[in-house]
Amino acid sequence: MMAEDVSTEEVDGAAFQWDWVPNERLGPVSFRTPIGDYTKMLGLRLEHYPEVAGYKESHFKVSGVDIDIYTQDGLVDTIISREVFMCNDANVIESSMEELTEILGAEPDEKDELDLSEDDEAAPYQVLDYHALGIQVWLLDGKVESVSCSHDAETEVEPEADED
Repeated sequence: MMAEDVSTEEVDGAAFQWDWVPNERLGPVSFRTPIGDYTKMLGLRLEHYPEVAGYKESHFKVSGVDIDIYTQDGLVDTIISREVFMCNDANVIESSMEELTEILGAEPDEKDELDLSEDDEAAPYQVLDYHALGIQVWLLDGKVESVSCSHDAETEVEPEADED
């Protein structure tokens, strides 16, 4: 039997405060930073993901909490949480539409309904996009089921070129 590279310490991502700062970070994970900065700290498990359109995209699961991190070219791009997403001292997950609006202090820029179930009786998902905040919220049966967050590329400031 071959020895596996397994840490003797059990890592639990639930031990972290998963507070959200728009276009900057969720919990200890900042957008556009190397995923390697978080691998050991969060006990990340790599899910198989193929190379797509000239860049490498990877998908990682955080140990102990239902949070997924997606990278592009080794940098954190998108984080999806189905368990904890703290904003203004409130967990957005499982909140109602009214509670969500109060917590975020904003209305969505776009709303859509998606019927992803093969069951004709199942309610469709409500998908809310908040472009400036860099989030997409999925509700099912009137409750937030997941939040996807990223950085807004339009808000990124490019370094100014030196004029000689």
